[in-house]
Amino acid sequence: MTNAAKNNLRLKDLLDQEREVHVVSERSTVSEVISVIKKKHATSLLVVDEDGNLSGLISEHDVVGAIADNGTDALFDPIDAYMTLDLFVCTPEETVEDALRLMADHKIRHLPVVDLSGHLMGFLSILELLSAYQRMHTPAKKEG
Repeated sequence: MTNAAKNNLRLKDLLDQEREVHVVSERSTVSEVISVIKKKHATSLLVVDEDGNLSGLISEHDVVGAIADNGTDALFDPIDAYMTLDLFVCTPEETVEDALRLMADHKIRHLPVVDLSGHLMGFLSILELLSAYQRMHTPAKKEG
């Protein structure tokens, strides 16, 4: 890979098609979300609509808040009442540096990657992006 190509590494080059992205439907209940969080050992889940388009994120913090505010009744509520709607996202064509800048500016640690129609393609963590950035800017060792 040339230096120019390394410096323009796109998010599509980092997406692992084998990696499971933890998602739930907008129609899921708080109780169902708790089960998935527990089973997947996740701290947050992406929320998608019927067409697989990203519509939000539900976190452990959101679930705790729902129960604290509404008691056991919240367990049967759909998550759309509690999920975060305004997410920062990137497209596969954006660069690692674009994504890191967005994460730093908005103090976020995970970034959904969506295509131009809003369909979820993957999820990247700040650690994955920092590792890619380090590889991009670390000179290759010469053998010999």
